Amino acid sequence: MQEPEDVKTNEELFLFGTHLEQYRHATFKPEDYYLEGLKRDATDIRINNAYGKLIYKKGRFEESIGYFEAAVKKMTLRNPNPYDCEAYFNLGLALKRTGDIDRAFDAFYKATWDGNFRDKGFYELACVEAIRAGLDNGAKYTDTALSGKKSTQHGSYEKALEYVSTALVFGAHNFKALTLKTALLRKLGRNEEAEALAKDTKNLEPLDMGARYELSQLHGCECWKKMMRPDNADYEELALTYEAAGLFEDEVNILKSAPCEEPLVLYRLFAITGEKEYLERAEKASSLYCFPNRIDHIPVLKKAVGAGGKMAAYYLGCLLYDKGEWQEAVRLWESVAGDVSLPTVHRNLSLAYYNKMKDADRARKAMEKAFAMDATDARVFFELDSLYKALDIDASERIAFLEEHAELLETRDDLYTEYISLLNKTGRFDEAFERIMSHKFHPWEGGEGKITAEYRIALMKKAEAAGDDAKADNKAKNEGVTAEDEKKALLIQALTYPENLGEGKLIGALDNDIYWLLSTVESNPEKKHEYLTLAARGENNFTSAMYYNDQPPEMMYYRALALNGLGKTAEAKDIAEGMINYGKTHENDEMKIDFFAVSLPDFLIFEADLNKKNRLHCANMQKLGEKILEVL
Repeated sequence: MQEPEDVKTNEELFLFGTHLEQYRHATFKPEDYYLEGLKRDATDIRINNAYGKLIYKKGRFEESIGYFEAAVKKMTLRNPNPYDCEAYFNLGLALKRTGDIDRAFDAFYKATWDGNFRDKGFYELACVEAIRAGLDNGAKYTDTALSGKKSTQHGSYEKALEYVSTALVFGAHNFKALTLKTALLRKLGRNEEAEALAKDTKNLEPLDMGARYELSQLHGCECWKKMMRPDNADYEELALTYEAAGLFEDEVNILKSAPCEEPLVLYRLFAITGEKEYLERAEKASSLYCFPNRIDHIPVLKKAVGAGGKMAAYYLGCLLYDKGEWQEAVRLWESVAGDVSLPTVHRNLSLAYYNKMKDADRARKAMEKAFAMDATDARVFFELDSLYKALDIDASERIAFLEEHAELLETRDDLYTEYISLLNKTGRFDEAFERIMSHKFHPWEGGEGKITAEYRIALMKKAEAAGDDAKADNKAKNEGVTAEDEKKALLIQALTYPENLGEGKLIGALDNDIYWLLSTVESNPEKKHEYLTLAARGENNFTSAMYYNDQPPEMMYYRALALNGLGKTAEAKDIAEGMINYGKTHENDEMKIDFFAVSLPDFLIFEADLNKKNRLHCANMQKLGEKILEVL
């Protein structure tokens, strides 16, 4: 993956940016490529449109307008009716979000010139016309509703009906348009037509919520609720269809029917009605499963924040952080950190301080406060230990902290595995192995290979220590089991993963280290040669070993020892020199996660210093290479 400044053409910058948007890469950002393109040519149509869409999705509606306008200006330079009108349509969306519905209407109308946007364009025209009609007719809630839309043009529901009917000519299965047309027929008193259309829609899609709602409105019943899920998701989705056309009375009716006392629905009711009761209820409602995730939540939460909503500020911060607007997220979280009794506020701040602001001290204080507020939260407990690990806190100190809260250790496999790794690091191999074998592990993304690695380490270290104590001497005398026998048994055991580890062995796992160690304790010449042959398998793969399935340098080290044991000293020397040369050549590389990376070695809570990790890796490569040469 090229850095933006190294990409040759604007077309490639556009393609890189759109690809990154599609796949949400962990480290590369699409805006970097779009902004580089705009720096080279501020009039580039595709990049203006793409960057405008990107910041629109981040909730920066006002700012996005300028980029869409720049795209429109360029594409109409020689032709007032361009063949691609996406920028016109996006401009309409942005203007509608900011309340400028007259200019939005004009933009949507221009977008209908393009067949790709004809159905969507006429649908949006119908929505704008319905909003105007509501403003003209003094429809309920228009004074308090979300975006404060204003219009100098008169509107009518009859005209809105014409537009939505045209939209359905070009997109007959647009269910939002079908719902809007049915609602408009009902509002105009054309109930027979409305009922016929709703029934047709229901036959076309039996689960369509809009058709069922409209039929219930026509018959004065509540039957529509029977098909709704027992949470609020369907209610909010249906409500937004009516909100898009300014049909706020229907929206409020739907939202009031939602079965759960859930913050986002209550905040939306406050934003539409202006009634403080909903804001107060939203602030008190449980935050447990509240995950604002769509741009429609942004204006709702902003209105609640403006009215003094503390929890609303927390929710909005979460949404904006996900959209990449971390500076505003931090500001929001800090503004309510002293008022909200929610540990997650401080936990979120910790991640932002460490990963975005590179302030380790503030990150530690924030995460420690989060855990102090709820010492039963195993996730925060794990994240706090992960921060201690990132800060190079001594292993014995971390063990003491983990054991102080031992009741949490087995509640999370990642936490329990980290504890086991600390036991191995501090020489408590027997205890590590006992804990591994007494627990049922479940694979998790980002944790591949972790517990199996600790299983191998524990057994290999136990094998190394076999025969070194009085207990082993006594066992040898009474049972005839020699230290070599015990070592071999432990090493052979390490070759097979028990079922409780939850994962099998990778195809490329050659276990060079175990087979080499087996060869050192094997007295039978034929068996010893077999172990050396197995230990010598593999290829010279001098890489950064960034991913869990990359070959660790230790495996090449043992492979070289095995080759030497087989009399292939020249091959062993090649490995040693290759490791040393790699370490010297790459120790100052600027490391980045690969563009096509799909599996990282860790669940990245706190961002690692990849350059530091690479320097340690290169130093290890050189040291192992030199050790091989000492043996040869």
